[in-house]
Amino acid sequence: MNFTFNAELDEEQIRIKTELVRHIQAEAQKDIRKSMSTMPVHCDIEQFVDSVAALVDFDQQKADKKVVLKDSHAGGKIMEHPKYPNQDLGGVVLYSMVERAPGTMEGGNEPFNRQRREIKPRIRDIITNDPKNPGRATVIKSQWFDNLVRFELVARSASQANKLALWFEDLMECNRYYFAGLGITKYFFDRREKDAFEQSGDEGYYRRPLVYYVRTERTFEISEQALNNIVVCLTSLNKENQNAR
Repeated sequence: MNFTFNAELDEEQIRIKTELVRHIQAEAQKDIRKSMSTMPVHCDIEQFVDSVAALVDFDQQKADKKVVLKDSHAGGKIMEHPKYPNQDLGGVVLYSMVERAPGTMEGGNEPFNRQRREIKPRIRDIITNDPKNPGRATVIKSQWFDNLVRFELVARSASQANKLALWFEDLMECNRYYFAGLGITKYFFDRREKDAFEQSGDEGYYRRPLVYYVRTERTFEISEQALNNIVVCLTSLNKENQNAR
């Protein structure tokens, strides 16, 4: 048994833990065989959006009027710089989530396919001697997710909004290796939605919505200490139930 850290566990708790570990190992034998031959860098949806924001900032370093990425639900004026309110922006990229669901597994090329999706996290690896917690094991589980994200290019003029939409498409396409290095192995431009105009006070804003598909991976780590805590909780609950009879 790889899980040998049993400090503060009594004989009954060790017995229960042994049964749980057998279940984990059986699950691992089934899951790890089906996982990728090479384990990608993990990247969740928040990290993806942050990486797009960093890419936009890097590209705009030398621009006179910068473009920044903002959450579409962030407060304040649309064209207001999140850090420097008095700075005049050349445009804004507004981010929002359109759709998110358990992701398409390897061998399925159709996003959001209910027949080929990973409906729950699977065990990717078991670290028998975790460097962060010497002498203890850690279960690594993760799950693919399919995401449709909307990036709206916003400017004060229609021509600038059109220009920014094409700029953003180029930025995303020409930096595939950047995203691959972050663990984003599958993303593509899905569609451009209907152009829009919004009046806010005395100013008008032109919007160009671009929708992208991206497959991300969310990772979960279950430490041996967490497993021990579960065992202690189970035995305590069993004792309470016995005393209540």
